[in-house]
Amino acid sequence: MSTAAFAQERPARDYDIAAQDLKTALREVARASGLELLAISDDLRGKKAPALNGHFTPDDALAQLLRGTGLSAEISGGTIYIRGREEPRIAADDVQSGSVTDIVVTGTRIRGALPSSPTITKTQEEIRKSGLTNLGDFARSLPQSFSGGQNPGVTVGVTGETNQNVSSASSLNLRGLGQDATLTLLNGHRLAYNSAQQAIDISAIPLAAVDRVEIITDGASAIYGSDAVAGVANVILKRSFDGASLTARLGASTDGGDRQQEYSIVAGTTGSRAGFIASYDFERDTPINAGRRSYTDGSFPSTTLLPYQRHHSAVVSGYWDISSRLTASVDALYSSRHSTTVQPLASNNYTDLGYYRTPAVQSYAISPKLAWTLPAGWSATLLATYGEDKTDVNSRFYSGGGTQLRLGGILS
Repeated sequence: MSTAAFAQERPARDYDIAAQDLKTALREVARASGLELLAISDDLRGKKAPALNGHFTPDDALAQLLRGTGLSAEISGGTIYIRGREEPRIAADDVQSGSVTDIVVTGTRIRGALPSSPTITKTQEEIRKSGLTNLGDFARSLPQSFSGGQNPGVTVGVTGETNQNVSSASSLNLRGLGQDATLTLLNGHRLAYNSAQQAIDISAIPLAAVDRVEIITDGASAIYGSDAVAGVANVILKRSFDGASLTARLGASTDGGDRQQEYSIVAGTTGSRAGFIASYDFERDTPINAGRRSYTDGSFPSTTLLPYQRHHSAVVSGYWDISSRLTASVDALYSSRHSTTVQPLASNNYTDLGYYRTPAVQSYAISPKLAWTLPAGWSATLLATYGEDKTDVNSRFYSGGGTQLRLGGILS
């Protein structure tokens, strides 16, 4: 027997917000309520909010702040949407005559239109402050993303073909619908699929070059096509960057293993009509084996929990304002990854019976683009993308001390 589901009222909480700019006050309410905020800056510019002190639900708190501004608020899917001034009321005669009908917008490409699906936006600074060092860690930290499948730490023998970790890459898998159902973009461009399971390796993009990541956490296939059934992630690179920055990170697990080395450099320049940025990242991580963790006492000690990895990645991006109405740009990405996974099946020595995998991946993509600004608010874009991903699976099955089966060759 199933029970009926009812919308849950958002709980009331205490707010203590001083009188200030409306934009700042709304951010404080969103942060205190654990919600995202989405609004058009022009709607909030120059508006003031009164002090908010007391015990309110998020809806009541927003109503207090927006009183007299002509704006309205709607909370949907964990996001606060601030709407513009209310539209004129529809005459009752129009409704009775049937000349007015509801319009449901499934998808739109109108610039500036508020999205109909919940959206998450995280800047590079916010990602780093969360203790995350690459976009793969960021993807696995999202509650909306399933961290199985094409992610390091998924061992050999997991049920389901799409859950096999072929290359130790990292992919977004919103709501567990499959990594091929989440469209991952770089500056709005598509990337080459990774290996045989149609996953995009988001960790191939150096975090040092990223400005922000925008994620639509609901289906967006009406706009982007069938590979966006679960949602869309757009990694947006820095557009304006002057100078150079060098970062080094060393780390290790207190229980042993996972010794991490990461070195990255980003450099760029911005002129009056052009800009350029380049970034390179190197990371090397030692493995974590089952023998180093108490919660895997039932596994053979040499079993790989987290694989050895050596990863190089680079990004180049630039733009040129050819005229006041025409802009040319290009984005290029390169990645190389080697990893090692051991899975013994009969004893601690995998050569008695077990797997030994050393996949190697090389991928690249280049995306040129021309954008025209046309009269009357119109725009036109011409873009192309060429990318390739090659994975040498190199998986060996051992039995009785010798190789019984070798799966090799290039998947692209």
